[in-house]
Amino acid sequence: MMSVRTTACRNSTLPTTRLIHRKRVCHFSYRFQSIHSKGALLVLFWDILIEIAQNVMVYSASDVQDAYNAFVLTLIVWFTLPFAFLVGGFVGDASISRYNIIYVGSWLSLVGMISLYLVIVLELPLLLAYIVYAVLLATLASVRVNLLPFNIDQLIGSSSDELSAVIHWHNIGPIFALVSSQIIGLKIDNIPRIYYIVVCTLCVAVLLISHSFCKHWLDCTPVNTTNPVKLIAQILCYARKHKYPENRSAFTYWVEKAPSRLDLGKEIYGGPFTEEAVEGIKTILRLLPLIIICGMPTSFVEEYVLGVGASNYGCDSGLV
Repeated sequence: MMSVRTTACRNSTLPTTRLIHRKRVCHFSYRFQSIHSKGALLVLFWDILIEIAQNVMVYSASDVQDAYNAFVLTLIVWFTLPFAFLVGGFVGDASISRYNIIYVGSWLSLVGMISLYLVIVLELPLLLAYIVYAVLLATLASVRVNLLPFNIDQLIGSSSDELSAVIHWHNIGPIFALVSSQIIGLKIDNIPRIYYIVVCTLCVAVLLISHSFCKHWLDCTPVNTTNPVKLIAQILCYARKHKYPENRSAFTYWVEKAPSRLDLGKEIYGGPFTEEAVEGIKTILRLLPLIIICGMPTSFVEEYVLGVGASNYGCDSGLV
């Protein structure tokens, strides 16, 4: 009687096991993951708003008819944005928390837009307009570069799939923002350029309003980070000065492959650095050639090669 019941139970659970196994089969090797954190979704929404504001401001500079003003504004865009990205990301990691940069930078961007509006309406000197425009781009870029790390801070302890989802949607956001800014530029093509500033002001205002109502969703605890530039310099200097491991642990003698100069800085080989820090530096060094190679094709774009010489300088043809 017991064997009959056991056999019946096994037979009854067999289809269920097969059914569960069939449910877990995925015919696609890639799919977007959903994000369950309200704070992460809020920061992604901010990312789109800041990207729209930044693209609209850059579009306003490229759509100026006067050759000299277009040239000056183009130079401001080219020099301000990369510098602000580097400095803003460094300050957010090394000294000031990312949340403070996002919050203070949003308010400074709002003040900068209002100031630029007043400069244009009151017809103040162009030099003042150029300065305000450069500061505005710098604040927007500083906010933008800290949004992704701050979004990842909201998902500390989450699964790798959810972290990957944040990065995926972060990369889709600029596409949506770029299309939206281009549509906005086409819609207000025959309207005074002052409305560019109005659109940017609305984007930043929505960000600040949503922050005031949904701040409790965010995890604003500062993350203990070290100076990344200092850490890179220390690891590279240690690798340059040490050719052999110091105070090597007995548990590492089973390793078949000899450690590299950078690996000697790990604690397991007697170095002063954690394994995560050394592996992070190795990842940066691996990605650096890829970044350079991916940036080279932009040098052959006609707008970058001939645009400044032909249109912005006011010349008929050729490079200046």
